[in-house]
Amino acid sequence: MTQSQHSQSQQSRSQRSGSDESHSGPIEDSLAGLFDIGRHWAAHGLSIGKSALQTSAQTLQITADVLGRLGEQFAVDPEPAEPEPEPESDEPSA
Repeated sequence: MTQSQHSQSQQSRSQRSGSDESHSGPIEDSLAGLFDIGRHWAAHGLSIGKSALQTSAQTLQITADVLGRLGEQFAVDPEPAEPEPEPESDEPSA
């Protein structure tokens, strides 16, 4: 936890406890600390999730572009091949 996060955590705890410090004890302080740690882990997890989704989106965009180019290439008619001459037959036609 950085110094800034620690400071914010202490401010958050003091705001939650308000001016009534008589109910603040080691259990309440521990719970508040655990809550803050959980909140920071949740923020970190959401950040990692965002990054993973952005990477997946970029990968899907690249894949879509490749598929689009392949589709365009398949849509273009290839040059027609020259027809093969029919073999000559020795049999007379009737």
